[in-house]
Amino acid sequence: MTEESEPAEIEQGLVGALKRHRRVLSCVGLLWFAGVLGAGIFISGIEPSGGLHVFGSPQFVAGESAQLRVVLRDLQAHGTRPLPTLKATFADQSGLAGPTQVLSNPAGPFVQGTLTAPGRAGQWALTLDAESPQGPVTAQVPITVHPAASSGPPAPPPKPRTPMRPDRGPIQFDIRPLDGVMPGGLSSRLVLSTRDGTGPISATVSLTTTEGRSKIDLPTTVTTNAHGRAYIPVEPMHPIFTFELTAGESWAVRRVKHTNTQFTMLVPSSQVGGGTLPIVVKSLHGKGTLFADVWDGERWLSSSAKPLIGGTGSLTLPLPTPGTTPRLLWVEVYRDAYLPGEARAGRWLVSSDDPARGIAWARAALTKAGYPVGTDTSVEGLRVDLGQMERPTESPALLADSTETARQSVTALKTRWQGKFTLALSLSGLLFFIVILAALVRHQRHLKTQWQLAGGDEDGDGPGRERIMMDAGYLFLILAVYLAGLVHLLQTIQW
Repeated sequence: MTEESEPAEIEQGLVGALKRHRRVLSCVGLLWFAGVLGAGIFISGIEPSGGLHVFGSPQFVAGESAQLRVVLRDLQAHGTRPLPTLKATFADQSGLAGPTQVLSNPAGPFVQGTLTAPGRAGQWALTLDAESPQGPVTAQVPITVHPAASSGPPAPPPKPRTPMRPDRGPIQFDIRPLDGVMPGGLSSRLVLSTRDGTGPISATVSLTTTEGRSKIDLPTTVTTNAHGRAYIPVEPMHPIFTFELTAGESWAVRRVKHTNTQFTMLVPSSQVGGGTLPIVVKSLHGKGTLFADVWDGERWLSSSAKPLIGGTGSLTLPLPTPGTTPRLLWVEVYRDAYLPGEARAGRWLVSSDDPARGIAWARAALTKAGYPVGTDTSVEGLRVDLGQMERPTESPALLADSTETARQSVTALKTRWQGKFTLALSLSGLLFFIVILAALVRHQRHLKTQWQLAGGDEDGDGPGRERIMMDAGYLFLILAVYLAGLVHLLQTIQW
């Protein structure tokens, strides 16, 4: 072997490896850097297009059901988007998540359903996830789960209004809308009550309408029954009615205002057990989505929705299972989910597993609260007694608005893409390592062949053969450190 054919001395160590494979290292580094830069630009360009409006029960009780209603709001077109199903998961403060629950009941543009609250009281995070046409959306809502709840006794009656003119005579008159609701333009009933110092009495009352108009002619004479009550059909065409009531030497003036609602509702009975409650609704609205809710105090227990057809809607409401103690339920109907509670039609019901016990409990509770309870112990008498109570203005609480949840959705989406890019970067690094290792092996074989052709020994021992493991170690170390730095950079980005 001549001196001219001697292979040139190749620089050893890390510097030598860098010089010999600088093109490979440069290409790999540039590709990875371009990938990280492109991922950052892509993720930064994700903008919110929609958010979830989340309505729910203001109060969650451990282990019991609670209602949830969600709509996807388009922040650009200012409308709604379809949302077929929604997944809900409760997680405690340690991050431990419970089973996933699904909401899938359509209600116009909303999706709603009943959730079972966690069995342990405390602070929880409720995560809602759904797939929209524009991608995944999410909402995270802090929830306080209470250990127990009670509907409590009826609220005391409001302070009586001063009559327009002083009453005269021993008979006390009262005239009010049945169920506390007299909607304009719809048929309803007024309840005329008569009583003296001993309690309800039957009397023949002269009824003079001095103000107001009804599509149904109002009678001029009404006789109350043995329980001191009479029912008068009315269909208001004027918001205010003023009546002069006369019976013998007794005389009074009463004013009645119609309720700012456009619904009347009919249920089979004011005393209910468990199971379901059928409701028939009349409305001035010819069409649209009709909503009905059941409330127990501040707890929104269940909801149902059906379309209005020709101003009439029929739906069925799930009712809670009666407990050992009767309780008061408020059932309300409305058309617009954003309508305030005072503009909704509703009725008080008594929930009990024993009708007689439920009626007796309700009459005792109303008497204790200060309401003048009649002598009629029938279900119809219970309806009149319950109708004296103030109408609640309960409406589902807005737990999260679309602006807030849009930011949460974008953050979750960016975090998801961030994880995907990190995984892709790591897999590409593994692929590059394999390619470089293959290139090094191939290069070593080439050196061996060239050494043998140059007159080296049969085993091909030459300067390149002894460097393969060292070069591979240097290259993998450099690329691994570079890759780890890029991955760390991606993971430290906070949205």
